[in-house]
Amino acid sequence: MSTLKAQFDEREAERLLHTLYPNVRRLAALTGGEASRAYAFSTGNQRLVLRVNHQFSYERDAWASRMFGQTSVPAPQVLRTGRHGSLHWAVSEMAPGAVMSNLALSDIEPVKADLAQTLIAIHETPLPDSTGFGRIDDSGNAAAATWRDFLVGDGRYGSFVDWDKALARAEAPQRSLVERAQTVADALLTFCPEERVFNHGDYSLDNIRSDGHRITGVVDWSNCLNGDPVWDVAWTDLWTPELQFAEAYFQLKPRLDGELRLLCYQLLIAAESLGFYIYTEQPEKGHWLEPRLELLLQGATRVLPSR
Repeated sequence: MSTLKAQFDEREAERLLHTLYPNVRRLAALTGGEASRAYAFSTGNQRLVLRVNHQFSYERDAWASRMFGQTSVPAPQVLRTGRHGSLHWAVSEMAPGAVMSNLALSDIEPVKADLAQTLIAIHETPLPDSTGFGRIDDSGNAAAATWRDFLVGDGRYGSFVDWDKALARAEAPQRSLVERAQTVADALLTFCPEERVFNHGDYSLDNIRSDGHRITGVVDWSNCLNGDPVWDVAWTDLWTPELQFAEAYFQLKPRLDGELRLLCYQLLIAAESLGFYIYTEQPEKGHWLEPRLELLLQGATRVLPSR
């Protein structure tokens, strides 16, 4: 389990919820997430979700839910946010259906096209007045002046990782993997355009719900960012390569040099994630990622000499 995970048990969740709602029923812990602890519960005729963490506020989630309120993107509305001691909390609607990471691949295939269409709808939602590239703050603005600045800054090293500590803990082969990935990503940066659209930032099956026919909910907008939409595609495809999501997305929305952009971002995301798992003492997740990163590097050697 991530060392960033909020320490907040069911008894504490129940105490907090009883200060917010008169009748709390069917409290149940939800799995997933690297930082937030989540609980489903009922009050009246509503099924809601409480999330708590000690790293960041949920204002970005609230901001995103307002932005998508009048669109086709099924972003559950954030109803309330606040502080509980050192913890941040939020209560939001619970989307129907099941978390897609709990489904068999055969159950995901029928909604793969809708999964891609939903991401396209996110990317095509007009940005409100805001500035900057990269991960946004609670007001919707981002710090980097250009997309490239983000890619050689937070996009390369990760704002969630203390790299001095991570690399000090890493074994030599892991450090080599990170350095090789970043070097190859440098060679691919020339194919990455200064495109600025809204990205979910963590469009993984852990954060998407489906009823088996369509996508019913996209949750956890804490990593949302402004930049190239292929970043989101790279994130989804990296974690579930067997789904072949990038192929489905590019069939619906072809992108110039899409495969090269995809490779660049997957190298950066995988390197950052490996550092994150080392830093948060989750070696079992890093062990899965290391061969995946090696495959990406092998793919790059086949592509780059011909360009």
